[in-house]
Amino acid sequence: MDMELPFFHQNIRFEKMNFENFLFFRKEIKSEPMELLTCRPINNVKDEELGNHFNKLIGSKDNVIFTILNNKDEIIGRASLFDYNSRNKTIEIGYFILKPFRRKGYGELVINGIKKFCFEYLKINKIIAQTGSFNKSSIKLLEKSDFSKDGILREHHEVHGELLDDFIYSILKREYYKENDTL
Repeated sequence: MDMELPFFHQNIRFEKMNFENFLFFRKEIKSEPMELLTCRPINNVKDEELGNHFNKLIGSKDNVIFTILNNKDEIIGRASLFDYNSRNKTIEIGYFILKPFRRKGYGELVINGIKKFCFEYLKINKIIAQTGSFNKSSIKLLEKSDFSKDGILREHHEVHGELLDDFIYSILKREYYKENDTL
């Protein structure tokens, strides 16, 4: 994926994540129960292996990790684009807003910035987001951001020994352009 960074959306800035910010997020995310953040295997990378792990993550041409800053240059969160499929032009997104910046409208700005970037600059056809059925805030954010619920992955997300459902959401390029009256 070719891209020019940083990019801006309203009062937030998306930058390619650097190692210093990667370490910052590693520390911040440790305060959250990891099993609530992802259904994927949890990597317990040893500190001495972090440099190699980071380089592998950012070295992939099909994945991007962003640090997101507000107009005061405060880090407010991170976002990632991954599992890019060049054949059908789809990409999956992930996002994480730091606790002090939650419920202040940044989540919606981040999602809308990602949509703009993916559809207008990367020429993606479909953005996919997966979230736990228990993550009411993420579900509300995706639906408010015009994502459609595509399906349910039954008993897909292990939390405290219990298997819970995950929801798959997506938005298509034509839906994005229709909502933005730019087609």
